[in-house]
Amino acid sequence: MRRALGAAAGVAVWFAALSFAHAALGPRYGDELTVALGAFGSLEPRAAHTPGERLALGLVHETLVRWDGVRGAQPSLACEWATTSSGREWSLRLDARARFHDDSPVTAVAAASSLRGFLRSQSSAALALAQLLEGLDVADGERLVLRLRRPSSSVLAALTSPAAAVRSEGGRGAGPFSPVLEVPGRRLLARAHSSHVRGRPLLDRVLLVARARDPLAEAGFAPSGAPNAQASLLLLLDASKPPFDASEARAAVSAVIDRSDLARRVAGGAPRLAFPALESLAPDRPVARIAPAGFPLVVEQDVPPAASQRLVAWLASIGLRADVEVAPGADVRSSAAAARLLLFLPEVADSVLLLREAAALARRGDLGASLDAADAEPDVARRRALLREIEQRLLADRRLLPLASVPVGIAAPEGTHGLRFDAVGRLVLEEAWREPR
Repeated sequence: MRRALGAAAGVAVWFAALSFAHAALGPRYGDELTVALGAFGSLEPRAAHTPGERLALGLVHETLVRWDGVRGAQPSLACEWATTSSGREWSLRLDARARFHDDSPVTAVAAASSLRGFLRSQSSAALALAQLLEGLDVADGERLVLRLRRPSSSVLAALTSPAAAVRSEGGRGAGPFSPVLEVPGRRLLARAHSSHVRGRPLLDRVLLVARARDPLAEAGFAPSGAPNAQASLLLLLDASKPPFDASEARAAVSAVIDRSDLARRVAGGAPRLAFPALESLAPDRPVARIAPAGFPLVVEQDVPPAASQRLVAWLASIGLRADVEVAPGADVRSSAAAARLLLFLPEVADSVLLLREAAALARRGDLGASLDAADAEPDVARRRALLREIEQRLLADRRLLPLASVPVGIAAPEGTHGLRFDAVGRLVLEEAWREPR
């Protein structure tokens, strides 16, 4: 028997850690699932930086290529691709089975139109691809051709961004669930898309509900899933604004932060950028004195309060008084404040693009040429060495301070199975199912 929406069949998504529970029975079709999470914004394709945004966009939309944490680029709306001209031309063929939610076929014309919109967006992946792209052509009804100015190792990864989702001329998506009812950013009811390119989801319907408070405080769910995505807690200091225009002040901030204490408070560990060997800076030697100063600190609303409160206290201990403002993640990323504290889930799971995004956040435009060289490097070992060097340069001037790693977690009632996170921290519901009651 199917259960009513809003009953015990619910999932909470938050930044925390949980343990696995294994399914005793095989998958089955049917049932509904309610998911409580933070505000998830509109359903317009865009760069998504929180679990809520990624879940909502991933339910409704589909990209040409999807990313697997082990195997890299995998087919989605595009079933195959090939490169010619020494890596400067990419041809992608659409899957003939791909359908939009109104059951119209996904065409190369619709894909090209969507990609042109993507290239005009403020997505980090789009900006990187736009610098590379010389031309975008529709070869025929099922094939797109991307012509590049130079070879790139990241072109397919850029196409996995949620901002690169393909929509029909009427704005329909091609994701695993089709919207039925939407209250923008607050509530979304979606039903299974029977013609989804990878097959119909097991669940009949999904209801997303935004909650301002931690959903676990009210729900009392029992854990039945575990995180396999990690967000890095980053402190970004603007070197063009006082007091952080002085390198001594940035060094003092890095020195006073107790990263071990912070990791314990947010149930995390060492923060992660591109390479495990460079996950955190070596401890700085404490600075004896620093001129007292006040400054604005903008904090992303999903940052655990224990983390932001400890940070403010540590800064106060060296004479830096933070005027704190809490804001949504997108506002924090674009803020001109002297200091910003945010949770960093990269837009796409690619080392070159990840470092481009981190460099943009830290306002380190001088790394662009080095990143271009790494992206064009055909030798994998040499590319990795270049990226390690770039990451070290990014961290060295302490404009960007990785503080702790915060697991992205889920909680669900007993009998819920198949929940998982993908390589960029999206909760995947296409394989979720519930035991009969």
